[in-house]
Amino acid sequence: MPFAIPMVWGEQKNHLDDCYFCLIDITGFSAKNKHALVYPDLDSARRPIPHDISLPIPIPKPQQIKIVSDMVEDVYADSTDANYVPEDELLEP
Repeated sequence: MPFAIPMVWGEQKNHLDDCYFCLIDITGFSAKNKHALVYPDLDSARRPIPHDISLPIPIPKPQQIKIVSDMVEDVYADSTDANYVPEDELLEP
């Protein structure tokens, strides 16, 4: 699931109560019950925020789609050219 805002990792203020990995007690968990793990939401590690009505999935503008399409066409044209020489071979003496 893509997120509207990804996980944000920040600077820790205090290792004792602001360490994301130290605060998770994983003893007693296995592959079968790992879904029950509760992960903290700390200032130094903000959890990702999923898309919703206020943060919708962005829709690319037509000109952005054209730019990406042109880039893909350029790559395809270079790789199918009968006279194509990779850049690595051009650099060799």
